[in-house]
Amino acid sequence: MVTLTFGNINEFEDWLNQIETDNNLKYSKHRGIKRNSDDTKIIYYNCSRSGKQNILTEDVRKRSLKVQGSAKLELGCTSQIKLTKNVNGDFNVNYFKEHYGHKYELKHLNLSENCLKEIASKLRMGFTSQHILTTVREKIEEPLRRNDLLTMKDIENIRTSFNISLKDGQRHKDDVTSVELYIQECKTLG
Repeated sequence: MVTLTFGNINEFEDWLNQIETDNNLKYSKHRGIKRNSDDTKIIYYNCSRSGKQNILTEDVRKRSLKVQGSAKLELGCTSQIKLTKNVNGDFNVNYFKEHYGHKYELKHLNLSENCLKEIASKLRMGFTSQHILTTVREKIEEPLRRNDLLTMKDIENIRTSFNISLKDGQRHKDDVTSVELYIQECKTLG
């Protein structure tokens, strides 16, 4: 077990993002916030591979199973993060580092939040999907990470989830109108 202290939640989130990126894994919040009698708040983050897959019978299932299989282990992984917010505003972390029952596999990971936001930003600025894909592939280095395996389908999913309706990076066929629309969009986004 590793014990750490952070001054604010942003420091913790940066650390968590770094741990997830470096180790090709993901942690997810387990239920809600537990409040203790001494006014401390506790949040548990479990390895995302923990748990049971939702198995439906063939006649109820509408879609096929994933080729790579479910990310769920059918058991609990031993890795967990216990985040405690103290009354003084500090955040204490108890990090149980060891994983059980699985390897670090890229096929069961999603793109990181930072990657999603970065790609959405580039799409809003007018970069084409092909340009974004080429840029990401030019930066691939060892060790391989999930963000390095970006696909056109990932980019289209980001375009849909962020509600970006640009076609081939253009807001309008006329460049002047396209730039004006971009400026208006920037002002509305802050």
